[in-house]
Amino acid sequence: MISEWISRAAIATGDRVRKLGPTEVDRILESIRRRFTAGDQNRRYLWEEFEDCQSRKCIDGWERLCEFPESHPLILFQDTSEFEGFSFPASESLHRVLAESPGFEFYLTNAEAAFVICFNHHDYLIGVGTAKDWLATIPEDHE
Repeated sequence: MISEWISRAAIATGDRVRKLGPTEVDRILESIRRRFTAGDQNRRYLWEEFEDCQSRKCIDGWERLCEFPESHPLILFQDTSEFEGFSFPASESLHRVLAESPGFEFYLTNAEAAFVICFNHHDYLIGVGTAKDWLATIPEDHE
């Protein structure tokens, strides 16, 4: 379902996106788990496994995430139990597609998995790697 949302949104916005293949998704996930978690895959959500992370309550987090300086962003998400992903040619493209899509939980990263920022279903941004310091500069929403 989420893949369909992204594909439809990309058509509507005229943005060229690329669906990541299962092998590529698995490689990126393995790199993320190796770098940023203790390897405990028994948690329901990947962001629950992150160690040494920074988090911020941010209602418009999906939009703020697009401001992270990454020239070729990737997003990963779980549509069912399996992860899927898309590659975007630029952060602006990612923003347009997300703005045209229903909301969903996702992880922003790059091909090297040098960082991960999750926008979760609680409206939190959770970052690890090179995104941690950037995320510390984002003001936190207070309810």
